[in-house]
Amino acid sequence: MRASYLSILILMVAACGDPPPPAAPAPVKPVPQVAPAVAPPAEPAGRVFLIAGESGLAPVACHLAHVSKFSQGDDCLVLMKTGGNARLESGQVTRVTGTGTADCGGGSAVTVDAPVDALRGHAIAPVEQDFVELIPPVTPAEADKAAAEPLRARLREGLLRDHADLAPAKGLQIRQVAQIDLDADGKPETLAVITVPAADPDEPPSFAGLYLVPEGEVPVRKLKGQPGAGVQYMLLGALDLDADGRPELWLNTYDDEGFAWSVEKLGSVDLTELGRRRCGV
Repeated sequence: MRASYLSILILMVAACGDPPPPAAPAPVKPVPQVAPAVAPPAEPAGRVFLIAGESGLAPVACHLAHVSKFSQGDDCLVLMKTGGNARLESGQVTRVTGTGTADCGGGSAVTVDAPVDALRGHAIAPVEQDFVELIPPVTPAEADKAAAEPLRARLREGLLRDHADLAPAKGLQIRQVAQIDLDADGKPETLAVITVPAADPDEPPSFAGLYLVPEGEVPVRKLKGQPGAGVQYMLLGALDLDADGRPELWLNTYDDEGFAWSVEKLGSVDLTELGRRRCGV
């Protein structure tokens, strides 16, 4: 009986034949690659500081807020498009009409819809907020006469520490004293411009420098100046190009050949020049 059952099972398997092969998998369609969206370039924005002259307004320095960096010269022209506005030192707002060649320092200037006699001093853009603070002009003689003796003593000490060969520096003159809040703590820092006259009154000073005078007993710190350099300094103002509340310095460096406007930022050690434009006599 058992043998008969096995025989029947074998016959059934043989009758069925081999099982069909498995079905081939359906082809997988490749997923199309979607390119990532490319953001459009940021619209130029920021603040620019310019020198005004007969040819128009030439950039000295700027902060390009759309890429968050300081720059100077022609790189700043992206903020000065034709049809835009600029504010002159007089407060007049004028329209940008095109580009030309700068009077001094080379490079480009923007032409504006203003008479030539209005193009004096500095200019800024944008015009919505005046971010430049001018330092009231005082003659060197007035500044030296008004300087307190403790300030003079500290500056003399700092000068002789940096340049002992200028001892005794009895002829130290204080040509300018300015108060500027450089660190946005609500308390202005004292800056002083000094000179040591040469023996020949017709010669440039033996030394000219710019010093930071901290409060208390902290020693004064030289920011600019080398003996025999033949240059002199004057602080013209302070400006906040990057709108961080800590102003940069607007400095005039001049000699017998001309002058240079620079924008400089005070760091923990010294000044960093952000932009410069030199004009010959």
